[in-house]
Amino acid sequence: MVTSTVPMLDDALSYAKMGFPVFRLGVKLKVPLAKTNGLLDATLDETKLKEWWAGIPYNIGCNPPVDIAILDVDMNHENQANGIASLKTFTDQFGDLPKTRTHRTGGGGLHLFFRLPKGITLPKPDTEIAPGLEIITNRHYVVLPPSIHPSSKPYEVISDSPIVDIPTWLLLATQTKIQQSQAVARQPATDGVKDIPHHQRDIRLTSIAGTLRNQGLDGEELCMTLQAINLKRCDPPCDESQVRKIANSISRKPINGPPVPPVLTYTHIYVQQPIP
Repeated sequence: MVTSTVPMLDDALSYAKMGFPVFRLGVKLKVPLAKTNGLLDATLDETKLKEWWAGIPYNIGCNPPVDIAILDVDMNHENQANGIASLKTFTDQFGDLPKTRTHRTGGGGLHLFFRLPKGITLPKPDTEIAPGLEIITNRHYVVLPPSIHPSSKPYEVISDSPIVDIPTWLLLATQTKIQQSQAVARQPATDGVKDIPHHQRDIRLTSIAGTLRNQGLDGEELCMTLQAINLKRCDPPCDESQVRKIANSISRKPINGPPVPPVLTYTHIYVQQPIP
């Protein structure tokens, strides 16, 4: 292949040959070039790419193919969470990630590329599965090497290994987080107001849990989502053990089955007694 002398052009063409649609970002920037359509412009068309990178070293953005998910491991900078620490928590439990194509970002993080199972798509552009860990899909974009970070550090390919299948635990963690966010989004907006008073916690959480169960959540998914709602809306929040008791009770209910009586605490029963 005849190489060009235009910075970034050969790399953009190489990515296109790999099946990665690319588009222009600003020079030394992580955002799309002004007056363009961003990831909507992403293409594999060599003629278009040669036109775009005709002399100006624009950074390279990539709108991942629909069957690719990218694990974004952020580093602890600018008060952001340390994704390396979060990732270690998972790998200590499930084992090391398989070797796959991996890039180092200009900010010191990592992008690990994985292939999704046939027929599986992820509906969100990015999903935080733990502090500093996100899954990026074809509804979003990533910056590709050798683009230059605003800090002047380059993005680098640290492994050009073939892209392997996403580990089952990573896919399940992502799907669970998506389900949780969708379920919480369906709850009435409270604008941060704790709208569930002490004496209504058990009844209201049981009702919410039933709604979540009918949306398909079960077991640990239901417990984690209900706990998030408990912390956000209950004044004061229930003990985690009580939330788990409610979730476990509701998870045994058939989807769209008859309602389950609320799991009451002694405090709830006491408060609800009529005053003589």
